Amino acid sequence: MQDSTPGFALIDAVEFQKQHPRTFELPDEWNRQHIAVGEWAKLMFQFPVERYPEVERMWVRVTEVTSHGYKGVLDNNPANIEFIALDEPITFEPRHVISILPPRIYFGPLTLEQNEHDT
Repeated sequence: MQDSTPGFALIDAVEFQKQHPRTFELPDEWNRQHIAVGEWAKLMFQFPVERYPEVERMWVRVTEVTSHGYKGVLDNNPANIEFIALDEPITFEPRHVISILPPRIYFGPLTLEQNEHDT
């Protein structure tokens, strides 16, 4: 019987940011929900090990937009290569995204509302 335990978990970046509001910035929700195929999303992977790095931030190239989020492939050479590898398929949600490439202009809720009313 094959072990189906995942070799990693994705950290909920929105919850992480709530715990560290002064030191951890995220793209705004609109941008996290509108990543296109071919763009990259940086995610935080947590590994089931007690060694450095236990958490690694890595880029995933988006290959598909789904009704629940995204599918992509890992585009980094991770330090924990026995748990995850380059080009490994990754399924994730907007709440997991800590950065987006290419760079974007991020809008906070008040800025976005002001721009909508100005037009």
